[in-house]
Order: sequence, then C-alpha cells, then structure tokens
Amino acid sequence: MKKTKLPLFLLLVLFSSALIPTAYADDEGNFDLAAVPQALADRLNISLFASQTLIAVIFLCMTMFPTLLLTRHPIAHVVMGIATVSFLVTIGWIPTWILLMLVLTVVVLLSGKMRGWVGGGGEE
Repeated sequence: MKKTKLPLFLLLVLFSSALIPTAYADDEGNFDLAAVPQALADRLNISLFASQTLIAVIFLCMTMFPTLLLTRHPIAHVVMGIATVSFLVTIGWIPTWILLMLVLTVVVLLSGKMRGWVGGGGEE
C-alpha cells in the first residue's frame, strides 16, 4: 500500500503547483509569485493576514499529510513543517515572525530531549 501513496502524492503536488500560476495570472498572462496572497485576499474579500494564513495551512496540509502517512518518526514531521514554513517565508507568502515562533515552540517542546542528548543521557 505504501508504494502507491507516494506516486499519488507527487501527482497531487504537481497538479496543485501547476494550477497556482494559472489561477492567479493577470490578464496579460504574467504571474508574480509574491502577489498570490494579495490576489487571494482581494478575490475572497478577506484581510491579507487571513489570506497568508490560509495559504500556509493549505501548503502545510499538502506536505504534512503525506509525511504523516509515509513515516511515524516525529522528527520527520517537525523537519517537514519547518521546511514548508521556511519556503513560504522565503517567497514572501507569510511573515518571518511565524517561522520564528514555530522554531521557538519546537525548541521549547524538545528542550528536555536535547538536554538528555547533549548530556549523554541518551533518549528519554
């Protein structure tokens, strides 16, 4: 069953990523990747922050759901989430402080394990 999940996921990601430029291109056919949140906010009549949050949730679902299906290792989920949010910050779809808050939350949640690993106590 696992062998069919990954190709289906990759097909879904390719199809979804091909739709983004088509849906948000202007009348001349030009596409500005950084302007997608503002275009979504204008078309849905919501605030820019709500649009950015909606886009972030959609991309996190597109990347985290297959990660949850394909592996049970919690660090893989954390790495995939941080990588996705970093990508969204890089292209300017969400503010930088969201990534900083995510990383600080992960550090606080994993601080006990990190203390054990650095101190030589092994995994707790």
